[in-house]
Amino acid sequence: MTAPVTVSWSQFSRTIRDVNAYLKNHNRVPSTVWLGSAGVPPEAYLAALARTFPKILAAAPPETVEIRPAKLGCGKYVADDSPKIFGWLFPEGFHAPAMMELARRQSWTVKPAILDLSR
Repeated sequence: MTAPVTVSWSQFSRTIRDVNAYLKNHNRVPSTVWLGSAGVPPEAYLAALARTFPKILAAAPPETVEIRPAKLGCGKYVADDSPKIFGWLFPEGFHAPAMMELARRQSWTVKPAILDLSR
């Protein structure tokens, strides 16, 4: 995600329901959250939801919601792509930038909380 995405409250509220249904069916956050035809990373969506939540609780949702690019702090603990980290398993000079970026995006789930939807 390189730039913020702004959507109507109507679209954002539909996305909240869609993500909630996904959580119930798959017990995990989707790898891409769709706001209509615009896909955003889950960390950007969750940060926007957290910023919007007080207004939702106050029954005063905003007219629009801005979803901004977000980087979670835990990603700094994932190594950058380098042939040095793969030498023990893959051929010399192996690079996997996409795999390392995926690991960075998923690093916040290393110790996932147990989802309890029974409440």
